[in-house]
Amino acid sequence: MLRTVVRLTPALIPILENRNQNDYNLLEPRTPDISETGRDRLKKMFYRNEYDEVSPELRTVVQSGLCGVFFGACMGGFAKSRDAYLYFIENNQATIFQTTMEAKKKLQDYVMIGFAKGAYHWGWRLGIFTGTFRTDQFNQAKEKAAEIKHDSLTKHHDRMVEQKGEIKIEEIK
Repeated sequence: MLRTVVRLTPALIPILENRNQNDYNLLEPRTPDISETGRDRLKKMFYRNEYDEVSPELRTVVQSGLCGVFFGACMGGFAKSRDAYLYFIENNQATIFQTTMEAKKKLQDYVMIGFAKGAYHWGWRLGIFTGTFRTDQFNQAKEKAAEIKHDSLTKHHDRMVEQKGEIKIEEIK
């Protein structure tokens, strides 16, 4: 139901008239633009297809970003909780607690707060780094694929011109 609401929102709110790229004439598909820039390819990654699904590249970027958040949270949380544990043990030797349960509760609270601070400190940073790195990696891969495709089309065109014996526009002076 949420997908339907999100899909129909542009029709209900006239401000959001940004149409889906697949809402156009499908009988006459447009020719692919060979001279795409990196920004164009990056924009194309954020559009949905005709089945209202995100692109596989974007899905991979999100998954790797979330994986970076998870590993960063674990790494930072474990490191900070260890530091918090050692700091608590060193600085609360002389503190008198009413019971051992109170001492354990204070220690547990201190360690958990340390874990949360470390997880926050490292999680978002590693997640943003991983997501940005993955996005750039996809952009470079698509750029290289576009160059290879363009080169093969150019070679094919050159062979066709040589077979027909025609003169290229570049050679006319």
